[in-house]
Amino acid sequence: MISKFIFLFLVLFNLGSVYAAQTNDLYKEQTVLPSAMAEQSLLEDAFSESVEKVLVRVSGRADRIKGDVLAQAKKNAPAWVSQHSIVDLGELKLFGDERLPAKQVTVSFYPQSIDRFLSENALPVWGSNRPSVLLWLVEDHAGVRSMSGALSPSDLLRAVSLQAKEAGLAIYAPLLDDVDKGALTTGEAWGLFEDAIRSASKRYETDTVLVVRVSEFAGKVSAQANLLLPDTQSESLPLSSAEAEGVAVDVVSKLAKSFSDRYASIQGVDANSIALLDVDGIKTFEAVKQVERYLNSIGVVNGAQVSAVDGARVSFKVKVNGSKQKLRDSISLGHVISRLDVGALEPGANTIEFYKFNGVNK
Repeated sequence: MISKFIFLFLVLFNLGSVYAAQTNDLYKEQTVLPSAMAEQSLLEDAFSESVEKVLVRVSGRADRIKGDVLAQAKKNAPAWVSQHSIVDLGELKLFGDERLPAKQVTVSFYPQSIDRFLSENALPVWGSNRPSVLLWLVEDHAGVRSMSGALSPSDLLRAVSLQAKEAGLAIYAPLLDDVDKGALTTGEAWGLFEDAIRSASKRYETDTVLVVRVSEFAGKVSAQANLLLPDTQSESLPLSSAEAEGVAVDVVSKLAKSFSDRYASIQGVDANSIALLDVDGIKTFEAVKQVERYLNSIGVVNGAQVSAVDGARVSFKVKVNGSKQKLRDSISLGHVISRLDVGALEPGANTIEFYKFNGVNK
């Protein structure tokens, strides 16, 4: 297997396989504010700004964190803070049109408080196991088209990267080296030639692929995004921004919403339904524990335990806070086990989900 170099938030380094991304610090935020503010006002503003960003990151629903919901969250924010710190920055920061001395406030919230608030407002809670995304970005400026990548970044790619970091999304850009250019032309990416795009993306081994096309002519901007999901599924993301500055925000917020709808749990919706999983190819106790740990790490799983062992086939009883389709989608991110298609006459075909173990028995 070739060594894979992928561009994450405009930093180039060797990642190996990038299946599924563990997103850390979902409940932690840093805010920069003027040093001249009184400490009480400084903390109030920091808590208010931070709780909004954390709620958006954990839910994936920027479109719902507003109005009365946001006002109530900001009111409750001080009670949800588990810890905070204030550091003087050694450089001036821009606030409006002025550069001023600044302080950085780091705020961590209790996950239980954030999750409970989201659930009480029928909003999703999206865990840290999130899909990795390869972004093919194509821009057309007055008829001249170009792609962006690690070796040829653009302002828009930088903006998308920064927004993705805020949203807790693992968005990668291709190298755009000779291999990529030979596998996918600018015209094929612009034309959304899905077969060519999927083929060129294989070397990066991400869970999903996003193609974004942006056209700018005579000051007018239009954008289109298509998400290529596993199993040949695809989804068009409705982008509406008419300004270049808003495209990155639009892309990331619509992508986060799509993933939240697909992977996040909502309390009270199919809550605590039971799924039965049969996993074949498990030959050691450590392999059993590996699968059990993985199932319990999934956001929509409220508990998974072994219910039976028959040779190399182990049965698990899984309590799911969400639909079984969300469970299937979430399981596929980790590649610890993979789903098997079985015939209708297979015993349990209508009630049991069949999988095979992809790890090493040791």
